[in-house]
Amino acid sequence: MWGNNEKNEARINASMEALATENHTRRLSLIVVGARVTVLLWGFHLGFSARLPMLEAILTGRGLMITFFIPPFVTVYCLGKHLASKPGREPESKGGMMSSYAQMNDSNRDWKIMILAAVAGVVNAFLMMFTTPIQ
Repeated sequence: MWGNNEKNEARINASMEALATENHTRRLSLIVVGARVTVLLWGFHLGFSARLPMLEAILTGRGLMITFFIPPFVTVYCLGKHLASKPGREPESKGGMMSSYAQMNDSNRDWKIMILAAVAGVVNAFLMMFTTPIQ
């Protein structure tokens, strides 16, 4: 159904590495773009979905996921990474006595941000699904 799993896994890993950038300017631009796309999707959805009966047929499967899930996911993920980062902090060395503790804290913070972003994307998709007018 989704094609080659190894290719898809490589694409997902590359996308997540791009989102986890330490470049604050890029992260802020992703936050703004994700928020704008989400607002535009809601405006289109609430304003024109009743006039387009083919919208449901067009947006099935991957299209539905990309259209309704990805923009709020990117916004919340980048916002969480931006708020959790400490720009004035020296890059920690990977060795040392307390390095495993710091890595564990970073890992815990990262998966919590990922879960929060996924919840935001799913909630957005469900709200769009429930606000779709029945024809």
